[in-house]
Amino acid sequence: MSSAEAFARFPGCALVLSVPFLLVNLLDGFTKPALAQTPLLFWIYDVTKWVLLPAATVFAMRMWCGASLSSFGLRGPDVRWLSALSVLYTVLAMSYFAFRALALQVIPEEPSFDLAELLPGGWARLPVVLYLCATAAFVEEFFYRGVMLEALAPAGSGPGRSSAYVLASSILFGLSHFENGSVEIFATGLFGVVAAVFALRIRNLWPLIAGHFATDFLAFQ
Repeated sequence: MSSAEAFARFPGCALVLSVPFLLVNLLDGFTKPALAQTPLLFWIYDVTKWVLLPAATVFAMRMWCGASLSSFGLRGPDVRWLSALSVLYTVLAMSYFAFRALALQVIPEEPSFDLAELLPGGWARLPVVLYLCATAAFVEEFFYRGVMLEALAPAGSGPGRSSAYVLASSILFGLSHFENGSVEIFATGLFGVVAAVFALRIRNLWPLIAGHFATDFLAFQ
């Protein structure tokens, strides 16, 4: 067996290949405030992180792990079923705002970075907001609720592995937002718990992507 074949059989093959993105996302608290001083560099970094790096990672997963997008929940058995679940999850996703309101009661808000300050004005604002919402929803759900689910709690796993997945994915997801302060870590971490439990139940990412997109879009308003 070649080294490539052995790697493909490793249960965490896709998770290992996801490490670069997960690390870059965790370091945003240092990277974004520094790059915000030079908007052009910031947007080059943003496209690299949210488009180029994920695309390269998915390509590597296909080549070295034999995995496709459908392997991680990007599949749809029935349009009506997905539409109903998308509406339901969008309602659940609104819990993020409740978690944030709760956190504001007990945690001082201390963001080190405000993305809204870098958004263009006028007609260009809406396309940029749609880009930000779509890339964050698709990419974060793919890595945190797709790849991590299949690596840590594949179908048929017991409650121990499922609990480990919910805990690990929600903690990493919350910490990846620390550039926005402690309130955001708390709110997105709890949002991550809701999303992870939902992913365990349906093992399909499209409703989660819909809810994530809706939450982010409302947050920009």
